[in-house]
Amino acid sequence: MTGSTTQRAASPIAAWPTLVGIQLVIIGALIGLAWRAHQQAVVAVLPPPSIEVQLQRMDLPSAMEAIDARLAREKRNGTLGSAQERHLKSFLSLTAHAAGLEVQRIDLNERRPIPITNELGLVQMLVPVEVRVGVSGDLFDIPVFLEGINRQRVLGVLQRIAVSLEPYSTSEAEVLIRYHRPLEVETDWITERLSVAAPGADRAAPVLEKAAEVLTWKKYQELESALRREQQTHRQEAARVLPIYFISLLRTGGELVWTEENGVVVR
Repeated sequence: MTGSTTQRAASPIAAWPTLVGIQLVIIGALIGLAWRAHQQAVVAVLPPPSIEVQLQRMDLPSAMEAIDARLAREKRNGTLGSAQERHLKSFLSLTAHAAGLEVQRIDLNERRPIPITNELGLVQMLVPVEVRVGVSGDLFDIPVFLEGINRQRVLGVLQRIAVSLEPYSTSEAEVLIRYHRPLEVETDWITERLSVAAPGADRAAPVLEKAAEVLTWKKYQELESALRREQQTHRQEAARVLPIYFISLLRTGGELVWTEENGVVVR
């Protein structure tokens, strides 16, 4: 075991084509199984299909190592996992204080999941998480706070800014940011399908379940590029129009609401 580990570490380039080949077999097997699971089948005594034969012969430790490496590359750091929520609140609070604002509240709320069809033909869910940050302080510290929000690793899209102000007084503002959390597809069917496919094929179920997670993150990457464009568009539009309206609001007081869809509405 030690010798083989040392050999792989000494020649990572030579081992790479093997790992890529294993990944292709795993992903191909998963796609094939997903397709078959959704077809009407006639029970008959037939030789095991080629996919199941590959799974029977698979070197599971090497396969799991390969798919773990692939998952590490596909998995994104820009998503809001449950473990990141506490860190996100701390980041937003520190960013607001650094901008000179006082934090009144930070609320997180999950919205209705958005169904996304992945390349398996299975539906995975993208869960929007809305974060409302209530702050108070100098009106022109708010743009500084907004700029700081866009510098975090977790990908958040500015949705709404509401500001109220008495003339030459302290402003109250609420900032709404939308994050996203991808949910994994259901994989319970994999073990059940393999258990009746061929003797011993079900031992590969953990590898295929991990491969399903790879495909989930691969699909999210496609969505992430669109979300980043949306983030930049909203950021630039807010930075362009808000300072002009803030100057007027500082003199007259009142309420202002910005959204990307409707622009600035002054009440």
